[in-house]
This record gives sequence, structure tokens and C-alpha cells, in this order.
Amino acid sequence: MTWEHFYDTYLEWADSTTSSRISQITDIQNAKTSELVDCCECIDEVLSCRLLRRAIKAQVSFSYAEIALFVSDGELLNDLVMEATGSCTQRNLEDLNDSGLPEKLITVIAKRYGFTTRMKARSGNQVFCRSKLMTLQRA
Repeated sequence: MTWEHFYDTYLEWADSTTSSRISQITDIQNAKTSELVDCCECIDEVLSCRLLRRAIKAQVSFSYAEIALFVSDGELLNDLVMEATGSCTQRNLEDLNDSGLPEKLITVIAKRYGFTTRMKARSGNQVFCRSKLMTLQRA
């Protein structure tokens, strides 16, 4: 089954059918990430995680903004973040933090995109990381 066929018809299926059809997708690497995000927002979370794992295996890369929208599975979130592409803003980092991403991984991402982290008073742009008040600034 092609991704296009899956995407065009998944809303008509029961969860059990969607589940079996996820494993039948032959060209998930051709899926637009916006379509994958759209699909994941409309199906059961367990099915969404299965679909995303298939996409990761096919080397589909999501943006940080897309990842922060819908992923709550911690292990899957880590995998998606490590493969993410595109720019990363302070807002993306805040959203990822709110999704439960470990502070250590947020720091790695921040450094990758030229941000530095340091403790700061409660003014300016702030990110809350595991009960510490931190600010991200361009290096």
C-alpha cells in the first residue's frame, strides 16, 4: 500500500484496520512530514507512535516544531529529536521541554544551534528546565 493511499483513506478505517495497514505502507519515506503529523494527530496515540517509528526507520526527518506538537512518548521523542532537521528556535526548545524532553538533551540541541544556557533572573526570554529557571541566548 502506498503512503498516498493510506493518507487518503485512514480516516475511514477502524483502529484495527489502521493498525494492520501501517505495516503495509511500502513508501513511507515519500510521505510529507506535514501529512504524517496530520495523521498522527487524528489517530490513536499507540498507532501514532507505530507510524512514527516506521517513519524514523525509513529515515524521515521532522522539524523541531513538528515534534513538539504531538509526541508524548519519551523514548520516541528522544529518537525524533536526534534525527530532526531544520532550524530550532527558543520557542521550539521551550515546547520540547514542556513535552518532557530531558534537560541534558535540550542542552545538546541548544548548543547545536548556537544557543548557550545560563542561570538568569526572571526577566527576558525564559525556559524552565527541571525546576531551574534558565535563559537561552544566541551565542
